[in-house]
Amino acid sequence: MPILDTVDVPNSDESPIRAVAIVHCHFEPGGVTQVVQNHVKCLVQDTRVVLVSGPRTSGLRRFANENVAAFILDSLEYDSHRVQESQGHEFTDLAATEMFNALDRGLREHGLDPSDSIIHWHNHSLGKNAASPLVIARLAQAGWQILLQIHDFAEDQRPTNYRHLIEQLLPAETSDLQRDRLDRLLYPRHPRIHYAVLTVGDADVLIDSGIDATRVHLIPNSVDLPGCQLDRPTAMRKISDAFGVSAESRWLLYPVRGIRRKNIGEFLLWCQLLHRTNVAAAHPTDVIEPCVGALTLRPTTPVEAASYDRWHQVAHDLVPNVVFDAGEHPDVSFIENLAACHCVVSTSVAEGFGMAFLEPWLVDRRVIARDLPAVTGGFAREGLRLTNLYGSLWIPGPADWITRMNRRWREQAIQAWASVPDTMRPDMTFLHGSPEESELLTDRIDFARLHPVDQIDVIRRVSKDDAFALAVAAMNQAVLDAIESVGDDANIAHNRMIVESRYQADVQREQLHCAYRQTSTESRCHVENASLVDPPFRPRVIDLVNRSHPFYPCRVESL
Repeated sequence: MPILDTVDVPNSDESPIRAVAIVHCHFEPGGVTQVVQNHVKCLVQDTRVVLVSGPRTSGLRRFANENVAAFILDSLEYDSHRVQESQGHEFTDLAATEMFNALDRGLREHGLDPSDSIIHWHNHSLGKNAASPLVIARLAQAGWQILLQIHDFAEDQRPTNYRHLIEQLLPAETSDLQRDRLDRLLYPRHPRIHYAVLTVGDADVLIDSGIDATRVHLIPNSVDLPGCQLDRPTAMRKISDAFGVSAESRWLLYPVRGIRRKNIGEFLLWCQLLHRTNVAAAHPTDVIEPCVGALTLRPTTPVEAASYDRWHQVAHDLVPNVVFDAGEHPDVSFIENLAACHCVVSTSVAEGFGMAFLEPWLVDRRVIARDLPAVTGGFAREGLRLTNLYGSLWIPGPADWITRMNRRWREQAIQAWASVPDTMRPDMTFLHGSPEESELLTDRIDFARLHPVDQIDVIRRVSKDDAFALAVAAMNQAVLDAIESVGDDANIAHNRMIVESRYQADVQREQLHCAYRQTSTESRCHVENASLVDPPFRPRVIDLVNRSHPFYPCRVESL
């Protein structure tokens, strides 16, 4: 299998990029497809766009279908949809050659030429199609200019994906050389290959691994909401009619598909604490607007749906002030859910981009969220003032219980990678959890470090034990107060201005064209003293990812 070499390319004047081929394994509904459609809107005014994918394309809206050319490559489909069991690196090498030939031919038949076209490939290294990195190597050697956009890392708590890449790309023996070889295959350093990422944290991973910073481009998602004329009381009346809650309620919206990394148990606990402490503290003459949590969408994959349904049952039994599937009601749109909400609450422990941190400001709604520095750091650099982020939801307990929970967390972190060969696993010293001090404290632990089974035990105890509920609330009072407060109008207006000015389509259009121009310019430059094999990646990408994306048990739980 080729490790990318660099070759001399004659100098030539810079010419504009005439065409872009956007490649992904599928265009089913989801985050990547939405990003692709946003990119299509940005590009079609002055650039020819060709979409290339496997056979699943039901997520493409009419706009994309009517304004771009497209063709299908069955070999781009997920390996799990095409192959029943691992076939080994020799099979993958052969498959890559066949896919390269088909893709190269298809692009040329659609009028694209390596000299003035860019291949914009999404999530090539996720481990869903193991031949993709090898195809990219062959494309670069054939003269194609390539922008690799990473939305998700296989190294980020996806051991099944990572093991698949090892089995399909490397010979059976493992060694330090093999560890470096996998990084070089997945993240090649070549003058015709540049990278695009959604967040500053992901850019840092690539740069720290040895990829030149000039080849890494930050292209955040654009944020676009349809116009909303509804005020909160009017929108809440729609919510009341649809879900049978009081129109006077404070609607706490979690506008996500409830997959495991969204840490749903923590959202339930915040809602439960608000309900329990308000009731306990109320005087007979008090008029309290009840807090009602709302989770919008059920996952579609079996493993994620099983987790979601379990939490739905927990809420039914123990946290009555939470509405599930709030985004599925035919009479309530997404924008109406946002307009109705008192604030958005996010408990996610990992994000590819973090749209929930941005969208609410466009309808003047605050965001209270678990801090994800690899994501929120980029927003702060753009000027967003996220004043209501929290690092932990503290749960008090005796020292022996805290010690036992921390030990269980460490065991789960190790077990998550047990299926991967020893030499290919992440360095466990990188697997620190939510704030590092959690490991040092003997009287409390961050709720997100608990296994979901233990999280349910905490929720169950809060539902029955007033003293425990008040103790948990006391440790987290600042966040509870932030959720219940009305917010600062000046800060809301400032954040709306930042989102409107920095995360809109015209900004993304310029970011895309800038990345394409730089990719094309470098690929045309004369490359001197190039070696056949890049120097080793140090440190490894898997260690960098696990350092910036901490381990939380909810992400890898399997029911």
